[in-house]
Amino acid sequence: MKSQTHNRKRFIATTASIVLFTVLLGVLVIPPLLRRHASRTIFDSYLATKAVHMLEIGAGAMDKDGWLNTDIEPTAKEAFLDASKTFPLPDKSMHYVHSEHVIEHLTFDGGLVMLKESFRVLDHGGRVRIATPSLLKVVAVLQEPPTAQASDYITGK
Repeated sequence: MKSQTHNRKRFIATTASIVLFTVLLGVLVIPPLLRRHASRTIFDSYLATKAVHMLEIGAGAMDKDGWLNTDIEPTAKEAFLDASKTFPLPDKSMHYVHSEHVIEHLTFDGGLVMLKESFRVLDHGGRVRIATPSLLKVVAVLQEPPTAQASDYITGK
């Protein structure tokens, strides 16, 4: 019991020091230990409170309501998730897994991990949707002058 109390006090003191340091510098830097701790809380809370579990990989500050929004550079409401590593989620815990414009940023091996992990956490009858940019749209963006469709693609319309 003393060990747990000591560890908790040390964690709080370390957290307070980091917060003070970042305030003095005027930047917000969330160290990996704190990011993992905060993310664990987000994962656990989501799984405990939602009936349908939906994982968004690479939310990129475009959070979807009702989804477990994750990113490698999470905002305050998102959980940290490196898509190229083992997901910190139980087997068959998700009904839906969704990702847009993420897998193409991973190495081949990282992409394989993302696919394997997506199916590992997927419950029976669940769905996985992974979207990537259209190569034809990327080529159209390079045309001079850009087509109306290319302009819409660039601006996200």
